[in-house]
Amino acid sequence: MTLIDEWFARGTIRSLSGHEVFVVDVPAVREEAEPALVLHGFPTSSFDWHLALDVLRARRRVVLLDYPGYGFSDKPDTKYSLFDQADIVEACARELGLADVALVTHDVGDSIGGEILDRRFATRPSR
Repeated sequence: MTLIDEWFARGTIRSLSGHEVFVVDVPAVREEAEPALVLHGFPTSSFDWHLALDVLRARRRVVLLDYPGYGFSDKPDTKYSLFDQADIVEACARELGLADVALVTHDVGDSIGGEILDRRFATRPSR
């Protein structure tokens, strides 16, 4: 079995916002911190993080996903948008019951994560 096959076996395909999305959801070895929601870069996939997964999950649950158009997720014949990718990430978080997370991002994941943060701050009441 190759590393890619092993990675695929760690995840599931979930229907999120009309897309089939590959998601890896790994429990913490010892739950001491909020879950980590990990967003990959361009033009790769969640597999980028396979060597870091055991370090990340030592203290927290870790959730990684492949955006539509990447990795093991479906490849719709449409334009891809950071806003649409942020919608998918938010749908994944809702489905898995993630409220407060440590957002871990790289490359295009920085922009998607930034959009998610902007949405969150925009909906918070001002103090």
